[in-house]
Amino acid sequence: MKKFTGVLLAFVFVLSMFFPSIGGDNASAATISSQGFKVSSPEVVKETVYEDLAVNKNGTTRSLSAKESREIQNLVKKEYFKNQKKNTIYTKKGQFNSNNKGMTAKAKQPVNFVRVAHEIVYNGNKGTITMSSRIDAMTGQKPVVIWTGAKLYRSYDQYGKYRLVDKFDTEWRGSELKVGKKASKTYNNKTTHFYQSHHKTTVGWNGVGTRTNEGVTEEVLVNKKTVPYPEITNLDNNTSMWVPTKANIPVVPVEKREKRKSGLANSYKKWYIKEYGDPKWDWTQLEIHHEKPLKYGGNNSMSNLFPLPKDFHRKQVTPWWASY
Repeated sequence: MKKFTGVLLAFVFVLSMFFPSIGGDNASAATISSQGFKVSSPEVVKETVYEDLAVNKNGTTRSLSAKESREIQNLVKKEYFKNQKKNTIYTKKGQFNSNNKGMTAKAKQPVNFVRVAHEIVYNGNKGTITMSSRIDAMTGQKPVVIWTGAKLYRSYDQYGKYRLVDKFDTEWRGSELKVGKKASKTYNNKTTHFYQSHHKTTVGWNGVGTRTNEGVTEEVLVNKKTVPYPEITNLDNNTSMWVPTKANIPVVPVEKREKRKSGLANSYKKWYIKEYGDPKWDWTQLEIHHEKPLKYGGNNSMSNLFPLPKDFHRKQVTPWWASY
């Protein structure tokens, strides 16, 4: 029987090299342990989504007069801030934008094209959440102006009511309109919440009008230190550790919470082998985790237990809950 040799955690950022119309890339680091567990628990998680804005070349490309320039800038600004006053939103399962993994044929056709990358970074080392918008690509006629930005929302309920906690808006024109131009805003987090950012961009071209695009990022649960909830999948039976859907589970008083059963690890091992067959693990290198901790109302039922490599349990999962 092979002995468990430890879990390697790759704390790296993986940015998408594809060109989706609107989509996302969750840059959580993941690896597979020698016992067959896929883990993802970086201290820093980066998610990038894109907005493609394009128009066919219609009309002239002459230089604008000062008056015309002001008019189109006001038009773009008005379009950008249209319906931007919501301080609360409601989310539901499956609302996250799909990633098309490739620039669409429709986006390739127009002569005038702008791509804006919106990024959100959850940094558990610094306790911050940073939103940013960057001009990622620009072809054809240079736009007159770009309005862009993002809003940060948080909620105690993954699929419930989210409240606005921070935002930024920026205007780019003239010499600022170049690939790589970036604006950002950092939020200092001290609470356990689900977070999600909403982004929007409006671009205006001379003679061809404006285009507006917007989207959202996937909900991410972070604790008081802004560490995203660790994820692990048991590749033997293809099950994943439970992820809370609430960020405010109440603590159960000590005298009322269920006590941990003695011999629980051995009982779980027997149950697991009977249920799924023998995975040929070195069980001495695993620990049995209560997915919903007893402190928060969990119990000792087999359905609330999950096998975890020792290092992952002690260095990632337990510390996460300690700052819940």
